[in-house]
Amino acid sequence: MQNKALWVGIGIALAILVTGIVLLGTGAKKAPETTQNQIVLTPTPTPGPTEEPNPDTGEVKEITVTADEYSFTPASISLKKGEKVKLTFKNTGKFPHNLTIDELSVATKTIAGGSQDVIEFVASEEMDVEFYCSVGSHRVQGMEGSLKVE
Repeated sequence: MQNKALWVGIGIALAILVTGIVLLGTGAKKAPETTQNQIVLTPTPTPGPTEEPNPDTGEVKEITVTADEYSFTPASISLKKGEKVKLTFKNTGKFPHNLTIDELSVATKTIAGGSQDVIEFVASEEMDVEFYCSVGSHRVQGMEGSLKVE
């Protein structure tokens, strides 16, 4: 009778061991299910050469500035004196951001991540100034760029 109990115990232990090995082996063969946390890297397209609009013809120079924590892309903008500008500001970050140019009295709305705002202005004087995010301490954290009007 003791022999029978010993064999039943050994059988149960082996069944548990085999089940564990099968379950571990099955889990290792599954494809990872990480669709929510996957990071997809896509190269940022490099803008090709563009013809500068003539300020006297009424053409508008379109610029897109993207913001995230805590930077702007591009971080440097060059304009010609008298040039009409249509600036699209896109917030790809998680926190609210804006774009402010004090010397031109120009500012976008403060927008949430995933939003955009469009402003238009004329760069009427030669200047070398900074644009920045005026939300909280974002500017101190490096959220600024340069604007040159020639």
